[in-house]
Amino acid sequence: MTAERRAADQSRIRRLEDTELQLRRKREIKAALREKEWREMKKKIEEEEMRGRIRKELRDEEMRRKLEERERISYENKIRRAAVEDYKLAEEQRFLEEEREKKQLKKEYRAAIEVELGYSLDQVKDILTEAAGKKGQQQSRGHGQTFSATVHDVPSGDEADVEAL
Repeated sequence: MTAERRAADQSRIRRLEDTELQLRRKREIKAALREKEWREMKKKIEEEEMRGRIRKELRDEEMRRKLEERERISYENKIRRAAVEDYKLAEEQRFLEEEREKKQLKKEYRAAIEVELGYSLDQVKDILTEAAGKKGQQQSRGHGQTFSATVHDVPSGDEADVEAL
């Protein structure tokens, strides 16, 4: 029985060795799985961190673009306001120049009338007013004679200028 016993012991030893081998293989497989899970988890964490950095960079880029857009709009508005102000000043200058030219032209017309008639514009107006007043008195008295207030020696262009003044 010793041989049987030895065979049984050897059989048990083989089973025990097989069991140990299987147990070692299971541990190695579990360790490999844990290693794989750990790598995957590490990779996932790194990817998430990378996504976070990318999101932050995108937000930063978007904020930078928005800031640049605001600055551009602000600059354009400043340019527009300056252009409008320049336009207003130019219009005011043009208006003042037109007024100055009108006054100068009026002065020149008055001087031309004084030279041509020998009277100042105020004197001509007084004469015409007086003449018109006499005409009204004569008509009210019943006289058939009418008085013309038109100055015949003044060219027709100057008459229009006198009336305009």
